Amino acid sequence: MGNVKFSSTYDFVIRNITQQGKRLFLFDDFLDMWKVYVELTEDPDLHKLQFANLYEGTFYPMTITVAQHTEKAALCRGLTNWHELFFEEKNYESDQGNRRRFRNELETVFSDVRFNDFIRIAT
Repeated sequence: MGNVKFSSTYDFVIRNITQQGKRLFLFDDFLDMWKVYVELTEDPDLHKLQFANLYEGTFYPMTITVAQHTEKAALCRGLTNWHELFFEEKNYESDQGNRRRFRNELETVFSDVRFNDFIRIAT
């Protein structure tokens, strides 16, 4: 059985930042310098996600919804570097080539998930 540290769980829920005048709440924490923040709206279907690269101090708007983010996270089962596939900036590619590396790793590690199915967005 594991331990649950309620103070750190509570901190995760209430941590927020202000970026370009918008209040963003921590949504997906990689326990490093990459995080996904959510800008809450009155309509839960319209919440906006922002990928934060805190090494560079940059924020990238994402094209997926909160529900789609959860679906993609479940499909890749903890495999990282998939977020860059869903940046509004379509031509973005990190210096490390994370999108290409993720595709190779996904198809090698999880043979039941096809990359094209992973990037497909249900409408």
